[in-house]
Amino acid sequence: MTREPLGAVRWPVSALVGLTLLVLTFTIAGAVLAFGGLLDALPEDVLPLVQTAVLALQYALPIALVAFLGRLRRTRFSESVLLRRFSVAQGIGLAVGVAVTARFFNAAYSIIVVMLGIDPQVTTDVTQLFADTALGALAVVVLAVFIAPLAEEIMFRGVLYPGLRDRFNPYAAAVVSSLLFAVFHGEPFVFLPIFVLGLMLAWLTETTRSVWPAIVGHAAFNATAVALLYLLRFLPDVPLP
Repeated sequence: MTREPLGAVRWPVSALVGLTLLVLTFTIAGAVLAFGGLLDALPEDVLPLVQTAVLALQYALPIALVAFLGRLRRTRFSESVLLRRFSVAQGIGLAVGVAVTARFFNAAYSIIVVMLGIDPQVTTDVTQLFADTALGALAVVVLAVFIAPLAEEIMFRGVLYPGLRDRFNPYAAAVVSSLLFAVFHGEPFVFLPIFVLGLMLAWLTETTRSVWPAIVGHAAFNATAVALLYLLRFLPDVPLP
């Protein structure tokens, strides 16, 4: 890995810590508001829209703060979070490779867990969070395939990884940002697969010097997960991957 600076902004460690805590705080608050029963009185045809808006806002507020801090340093938002141009053929090819590799690792991990007789205490099925309607399914796709990959990659690979990488080294930055990425998802059962995905996305960002390929890889990984989860509803006797 090259030691040439990756980020356009040399984020102070205090800012990185503060942003991480802010992201985790908004994540918990967004989940409680969206799925904690506070919105259950809303009509079924409105609830998924409101839940999606709440979760989008949960992501938007920290990103807006990053944009503001970058502006104070006279840096364009696209540069402050690595939303840079990249070689499309290379970037998309590597992104698809990362998504496929991470999906195979996730499947292998799940098979081993089942063989060991471990039963997760919480569900990892995001499709169960929204109403079982066409609008609920649309909300799942919009959130998992578009909003979450864009926002999470901006924060974890666009800010946190380069911020740590340029102050310390790429390897420590990849490990720390990936650990926090896994903690962010909040379930012990998927901690290891998400951590490994984070490492791959950090490598992808390092290789392409842009966060766009990581967004594409993350979106492709999530899209396959959503497709498999909906497919498995027609195969109830098959263990979840």
